[in-house]
Amino acid sequence: MSTLSNVETRRGEATPPSVRVAPDTIPEAKSSQTGVSVRYVPTPGKRWYVFRASYGREDKASDYIVEDGTFVYIAKRYTLKKVNGKQKKVLETLIPNLLFVYTTEDKAEEYIKNTPALSFLTYYYNHFEIDDNQKNPPLIVSRKEMENSSLPLAIRMSI
Repeated sequence: MSTLSNVETRRGEATPPSVRVAPDTIPEAKSSQTGVSVRYVPTPGKRWYVFRASYGREDKASDYIVEDGTFVYIAKRYTLKKVNGKQKKVLETLIPNLLFVYTTEDKAEEYIKNTPALSFLTYYYNHFEIDDNQKNPPLIVSRKEMENSSLPLAIRMSI
């Protein structure tokens, strides 16, 4: 590999030192189960649905849905709060009452309409579209938007 004509190489060498390629995985991951998780693998037919839990019961809904084997994301962050006169680090929901569920349309319908344990759960509807029945469809977030880490989720979800 040659360099540009106006570039000086170190110590007057004709070519720069070779660049080594980084290994695909860290050494610890080659011999153990640490490494990339395959829990969330893009699956045909599955989409990210936005559910609304009433009265801050998103954690209860998440526990039930995860127990059923479905992937759930709740945006949370640590904040400092004063409790009994002392500063404490508390985990709080970033977007209250909303949870994101990666599932099929049939399974989402089952959670919302046919699961008595989740009677407090509803779809969060897309108020900018109308379906064939002249109703707002459930809000679906694209996989690309859910994976985009360059913007905070609160900004991506502002509607």
